[in-house]
Amino acid sequence: MEEGSTPSVEFPLWIANSTINETQGDVSLTQPCERENSLLFLLLMCGTVWLAVSLYNFNKTKATNLSFYVIFPADQFRYSDNHPLTRAPVEELPWMASIAALGMGFALSLLFFMDQNISAAMVNNPCNKLKKGPAYHLDLFVVGVVNGFLSLYGLPWMHEVLPHSPLHVHSLADVEERVEQGHVYEISKQWRFCINRKKKM
Repeated sequence: MEEGSTPSVEFPLWIANSTINETQGDVSLTQPCERENSLLFLLLMCGTVWLAVSLYNFNKTKATNLSFYVIFPADQFRYSDNHPLTRAPVEELPWMASIAALGMGFALSLLFFMDQNISAAMVNNPCNKLKKGPAYHLDLFVVGVVNGFLSLYGLPWMHEVLPHSPLHVHSLADVEERVEQGHVYEISKQWRFCINRKKKM
């Protein structure tokens, strides 16, 4: 370093929030960190925690009781008769399109089979204490019949999906938390079944 020149301040290369100039092996910091950056990061961290806690406790507030009465009067259902419900002309398709549809339908049936069985296993969990037992084959049969009817009319398919089906089971519950001997018990009273779930503190 020459005499009379301004000494450059050396910093490690892991400083990512600043502009770094590298000349002749020396690293000099041209835009140092400012104290308002640390305050911004602190506010962002606290805001994230507050938002997560608020969303976690959202179903325990009194506003959920009002949501049942506010949703339906907000807007009326609109229906138009300009597009009548007619069957799709599948007989007009060429035979190559039918073969291609068979291949894609087989792959889609595997997806429906996996998603339906996983969701049904979570819903039919013994801790849910359902009044009626599981019926996996009947569920697949009903899904096949319903989707076959929907396909003829060009309507979207439906099946038991994640995470809506297990969440629907839990959303019907009136959750009550009890602390007994160092454990938190969440007791969910359902309209048709009851869930007893235990987790450690």
